[in-house]
Amino acid sequence: MKKPLGVLILGSLNFLFLGLFNLFVNIYILINLKPNNLIHINEILLKRSLSQLTYSQLRAANIFNIFLSFIFLLSGLGVLLRKRWGYKLTVYFSFFWIIFGFLIIVINPAIFKHLFFHILYPGVLILYFTSKRIWGYFNL
Repeated sequence: MKKPLGVLILGSLNFLFLGLFNLFVNIYILINLKPNNLIHINEILLKRSLSQLTYSQLRAANIFNIFLSFIFLLSGLGVLLRKRWGYKLTVYFSFFWIIFGFLIIVINPAIFKHLFFHILYPGVLILYFTSKRIWGYFNL
């Protein structure tokens, strides 16, 4: 069976951009992050009406983003290689990501406009990857 265009696009997006690119960016930031960068970052957050961060919180967020990049990297690779584990990782992680996003919004409703894409994209993944045609492609 020929690889569906949506699998190619979404798998590549997960692998290349949300995985590989974000992994390199976040590792670079982690290596080069200095406490004096926090002033500039907090100014940007303040302009966007977001909470200020401590240096420890910023480092923890960056490490969490590195972890997420690995998940997207594996998800995209698995989907592109037509692996069941890649399919399952993509769908289950998408559900987790939506729940996580809603929990953040419950804690801080002002952040909704900043998280809209972070809830929309996993929803698209779930809708697309749970269609019968895609189930058939992954032999589920």
